[in-house]
Amino acid sequence: MFEANRCVCRNPESLGDGNTALVKLRTNRPKVWFEGTVPGLALPDLKALFFDWANRWSRVCNVEATEAPSRSDAHWLVVPARIDGRNGVLADMMLPGPSQQVMRLDVSDTASPRQLGQTIMHEVGHGYGLMHLESTPPPDVMEPVLNPNLDEPQATESKLMASMYGPPKVAPAPPVPPTSNGLTCTVRLTEDGKTIACEIGASKPGFSATLKGSKAWEPVAAVVRPVEQVETWDDDDTEILGSE
Repeated sequence: MFEANRCVCRNPESLGDGNTALVKLRTNRPKVWFEGTVPGLALPDLKALFFDWANRWSRVCNVEATEAPSRSDAHWLVVPARIDGRNGVLADMMLPGPSQQVMRLDVSDTASPRQLGQTIMHEVGHGYGLMHLESTPPPDVMEPVLNPNLDEPQATESKLMASMYGPPKVAPAPPVPPTSNGLTCTVRLTEDGKTIACEIGASKPGFSATLKGSKAWEPVAAVVRPVEQVETWDDDDTEILGSE
């Protein structure tokens, strides 16, 4: 998916209009199995790169990709392959439907780790069920030609993903270990259903500081409430059973 310094995706599926997504993946937590790696990257480095960029979708919705314990447990297979030679397509990805979706990485092409990461993020969007978005301003990760300046999902695709998978999962951040000069930092995230709050505390011998802030949750999709079913009983039709 890299061509003339541009990331180009040629997945054979139509463009979306910003309000359409394909079939949702059957899980929010896809497991990934790696069949190998690409030239210039050791397998552990490819895995680290993959999950760094794949899980940037976790910033905008409740999804997370993790490594599968075995091939048979995987929802996604990352497979090195020869796609179309040098200076062509760097990767492609199956859309939801098969029991195991395949992402192919072209072993005959080259790209920087950042370019490969941006490509993986785009292909993972397909893996979750997103179609291409129109190449109109503002730019989006899911355009057929990737913008090399985008390092995370943008507004339109973020709303689509949140409508399918729900808002991001918020978890307390672990305390930051103290540095060599004795400075200690802690981060705490809380939410009450209406707002998300963040508190950052820092201390060192003889000094302390705390930063606090909060922001209201914003709706990402219409909520359809179920219609309550009510049954009315006529007392005159009630039959009392008993024994003499």
